[in-house]
Amino acid sequence: MLRSCLYAQAIARGDPCFSVRELAVRHGDSRLARLLASRQRGEASATDLEECLFRLRGIIGEFPPSEHGSLEATVVNEWGRASDVLSMAFMALGTTGKGSDYAEVEKILL
Repeated sequence: MLRSCLYAQAIARGDPCFSVRELAVRHGDSRLARLLASRQRGEASATDLEECLFRLRGIIGEFPPSEHGSLEATVVNEWGRASDVLSMAFMALGTTGKGSDYAEVEKILL
């Protein structure tokens, strides 16, 4: 989500960019390229998550509370609806199956 927001900012500024390395250069932050990379060298850490969330809050503000209360409740409440929310909840829970992180997502949301 952070990567998508940074792409959107670049587009809004009239200087589109879809390279995480270029985004890092533009923001003067070499750590950003590693943080945004789609292929990570190691396991994601809680520190990485917190850093992404901190940076994301700087762009979009505070996150609204979940209307469902949990990922599991989201799955139950969204079941049967044609919903990207349901697909993303499955993906976040790690239950997409089929060997791909995108198996449950009908379209990729930038």
